[in-house]
Amino acid sequence: MNDNMKIKEIIDGLKFTVDMFLFEPSTGEKYTEPRNDMDKTTIDACKGAIELLEQTRWIPVSERLPETDGVYTVTRRLFDNQIDTEPYYMVDACYFDGSNTWHNDNRINHGRHLLEDIIAWMPRPEPYKPESEV
Repeated sequence: MNDNMKIKEIIDGLKFTVDMFLFEPSTGEKYTEPRNDMDKTTIDACKGAIELLEQTRWIPVSERLPETDGVYTVTRRLFDNQIDTEPYYMVDACYFDGSNTWHNDNRINHGRHLLEDIIAWMPRPEPYKPESEV
């Protein structure tokens, strides 16, 4: 099992945990809000972990494409022009135009070239800021 599958399983488990904290098995009732502060803390922690894990999970383009245009970190499946038998994989930054098209330049309207070799993507992280500047 690869790391991406492990992350997806962990996310699914956290979502299940949130659902369980909003469910009363004896009555079958589903709550819209946590019943107490401890449940709220657990649900908030699970939701925060889900958000962080989603930011580090490769999303296959066969699963879905980004919802908005912008620059994303992508995995490209490429072939050597000399030996066209075995692919190699490269991490890159590419622009998604919101219309099912990837471009190999991460600047809008500059040197766009259609890319058909993108196999997975993930959101780019926020830049690091020292705590003294936060």
